[in-house]
Amino acid sequence: MGRDLGILLVLIALGVLWTLYSAVTRRDKRRRVRDARNAQAKLAELEKPLPGLEAYATAHGWSAPGTDAHLDELTGGYVHDVIRHLWHVEQPAIQTNTPVVHDNRYADVVTGGTAPHTWMVANAWIPIGYGESAVVGTRNLTAAVCVLMLGQTLPPLFVSPRGDRPPMQMFLKEVTLESEDFHRRYRVQALDRKFAMDIMSPRAMELVISRNDWAFSLEMNKVVCVSKGALQTVEDVQALLDAVTRFADLIPEFVSTDRALHLPTLPDGTTLDPTDPASRQRFEEAVAAMAPEQRQQMIAKAQSEGARFLLGMFGKDLPAASE
Repeated sequence: MGRDLGILLVLIALGVLWTLYSAVTRRDKRRRVRDARNAQAKLAELEKPLPGLEAYATAHGWSAPGTDAHLDELTGGYVHDVIRHLWHVEQPAIQTNTPVVHDNRYADVVTGGTAPHTWMVANAWIPIGYGESAVVGTRNLTAAVCVLMLGQTLPPLFVSPRGDRPPMQMFLKEVTLESEDFHRRYRVQALDRKFAMDIMSPRAMELVISRNDWAFSLEMNKVVCVSKGALQTVEDVQALLDAVTRFADLIPEFVSTDRALHLPTLPDGTTLDPTDPASRQRFEEAVAAMAPEQRQQMIAKAQSEGARFLLGMFGKDLPAASE
């Protein structure tokens, strides 16, 4: 009798445990379904066109708003890193319970300008998800992006908020500028101190510290700006474009003379863009069609200018580029 009673008590205990387990499992399943639905709703909200942007773009001769930012891998990677750093989200190790950080997604992409000074402005976000809802993202790190083509190639320079880990450190050193207020709030990294000081003039520093939540970079032939939070209005789009354009306009002319890489020009007058596959292909085809002597001259000039630019990146005083 005692043994039967013991077995009965064990069965009752197991039944209670199973009931509790089932209740918890059902609750977790309902939570996951709810999180997934909420994440989908958040993504749908982010992907909604910015009110009035299409009409504004048409009136100003911009492209129609889209979702493809057409960024090269280097620029896309920089944007991804800066967004995470602005939101203080590090890339986690790949484990079962760690968040999944997805690739950049874009909306409200508009382009304009005249080559070579073209530009792109967009809203961007990185979906972060957990468990079954990771595919859509239960949290979204939002940002605004502006990329402005300079029409010239300059050494790299990065400006980021002091509270964030810099997104790129290889070969770069931090440069201390004369403004204590700027140095307290922002970090500047470059290969050469003089180049950094020439770019970050008092007016450039004043522009940057007008807000605390954006980062700038000179990525060879473009200025890239990433600011925390999405653009909410058409006025926000124009304001970001104006700020990045002003940053580029503040680059002194003598910097272009002393430090810019003067890329080869094709017979039709177009300049090689190393980041554009189509431009590289046109250049290769044009060089292949040249007479042997002309081809050798162009290759020699390109090699000489490349060496001049590379040494100049580290602050070497070199003769002006050959014509």
